[in-house]
Amino acid sequence: MKFIVAFVLCVVVVNAELSKEFQEAVLKKVMEVGEKCAKQENASQQDIDELMTRKNPSRKEGKCLIACFNEEFGVQGKDGKMSKDGVMAALAPYKAEDEGLYNKLVKLLTEDCMPQVKSSDRCEAAAELDACYHQNADDEIKKADAIF
Repeated sequence: MKFIVAFVLCVVVVNAELSKEFQEAVLKKVMEVGEKCAKQENASQQDIDELMTRKNPSRKEGKCLIACFNEEFGVQGKDGKMSKDGVMAALAPYKAEDEGLYNKLVKLLTEDCMPQVKSSDRCEAAAELDACYHQNADDEIKKADAIF
């Protein structure tokens, strides 16, 4: 639980450019999903630390933690396949907050990164999407990332 709180606080600081109401909604959802996924995937403090520092997960549990988040937000199915519709639904709150940012996020995830996901393993596929996202996100996206 302690590491989920630290992760969420990091997310909120990163989201400083977004409205307070948006940040609170993100905080609530990430806390809820984070607690569930950390337990489900047996994530360790090391796994959370790597995600917070934008490092590629070194353990299967860290990769599976990303997969669990993706599944909870509808970005990825349990079969490991990514969902363009799921990305758009997960990012819908960003559209109301900043449509330009929303469009950049959708393009990055669906057009740039999803085609690079090759693994059929749910955890490896999630890690591939995450690595592409962090490698290709511009400064505006990096300031606003919370879900991915």
